[in-house]
Amino acid sequence: MQIRARNSMIDLIKIFTCPFILLIHCPLSGDVGEAVTHFGRFGVPFFLSVSGWFSYAPSTEKMIEHAKKKMMDTVKLLGTFLIAYVIMNSISSCLSGKMCFSWILEYANLRSAVHLVIFNRALFFGSTGYYPFMLLYVYIIFLVLIKWKLIEKAFLTIPILLTINLVLPMIKNVPWFYYGNFLFTGLPLFLLGHWLHKIYEKLPTNQILWCVLFFVGIGLTFAEAAVKPDGYCFAGSILMAVALLLFSVNCTCEVKKTVWLNMLKHFSIYIFVIHCGIRDVLQAFLNRSQIALSNNTVVFLIILATLVICIAWDFIVTIRKKKL
Repeated sequence: MQIRARNSMIDLIKIFTCPFILLIHCPLSGDVGEAVTHFGRFGVPFFLSVSGWFSYAPSTEKMIEHAKKKMMDTVKLLGTFLIAYVIMNSISSCLSGKMCFSWILEYANLRSAVHLVIFNRALFFGSTGYYPFMLLYVYIIFLVLIKWKLIEKAFLTIPILLTINLVLPMIKNVPWFYYGNFLFTGLPLFLLGHWLHKIYEKLPTNQILWCVLFFVGIGLTFAEAAVKPDGYCFAGSILMAVALLLFSVNCTCEVKKTVWLNMLKHFSIYIFVIHCGIRDVLQAFLNRSQIALSNNTVVFLIILATLVICIAWDFIVTIRKKKL
């Protein structure tokens, strides 16, 4: 079976995934909010494994070319979000009664710099700021592995690195970024997606199987959450992500290439990264205005504002690229 370079079904599932990631950082109240948070943990493994899936190509030259292009795309994305967060963090500071750029002082220290370099922890980008930095690190490592012909050996590290990722949260007082980083999260899940594409012809194509595995993953996730409720990632989450990925590549969605399709490809990453800044601005505004709203109402407003801003932003960027 021939696999297309791009599958619109994957983009549709990315859109499906984003609200759950948003609801991790802006959780609903009560047991429902806790359940949605646990369920949504499949989001990051899915995004990373998809990136790994698209990194595979029959030739080394094409893989290197793709990785270099994605590195440049990630650098551009980082620049764009840096501008966005400078604006949003400054607005939040002003609304909180501080100097507009006083927030910079919170991150302009050695500790923050070390955490950024070693753990790709970018606090000035909100709760999801680590992700684009993680992806950049992963592509750099991937390029080295390809050029030095070490990719086959690197596959052997996947279970080791993921086991460390799953075990560290069980140790008391271990910060999440010690395991939720490019080494113990980004690299093994990216390599997993790459490896799945490499062996794709040997995998079952039965969609029912992947649906069943997805629901098995849900059950496993909640079983793990009962033991370690604060886990960054669960084995069940990884199983859910793999099942969704293989379901999507076996369920191709033929969509004519249009401006709207191009918007769809980028929409999910905008929502993924920017919602934390919108959350902070809205909460600062409500606090300054002394407006008391229920938690679930605030979450609804964050979702609505995120969607409106991301749709407008994505439309402007897409139309501008089309004109160029």
